[in-house]
Amino acid sequence: MTEAKITLADGQRQLGLTDTELWIRCLALGGSRDLRRLTDHVYAVSCPDGEEHKVIAQCLNDAFVERGHDHPVAYHHLE
Repeated sequence: MTEAKITLADGQRQLGLTDTELWIRCLALGGSRDLRRLTDHVYAVSCPDGEEHKVIAQCLNDAFVERGHDHPVAYHHLE
């Protein structure tokens, strides 16, 4: 049974990460966006960059795992 995945914005909100905290985590994992472009992507209606989306999702999922939870953030844009 597969659990429902959540969006980047929902993941960030559930974790209580600030935009800056998420940005620093993304930079550490190889993300290349500046802070504004990162937040634009997190709250975007569409997914302009699939690879950057995966980096952001990985950062959020790592944070969930660090807190003893599953990894609920989708690695692709959810409609």
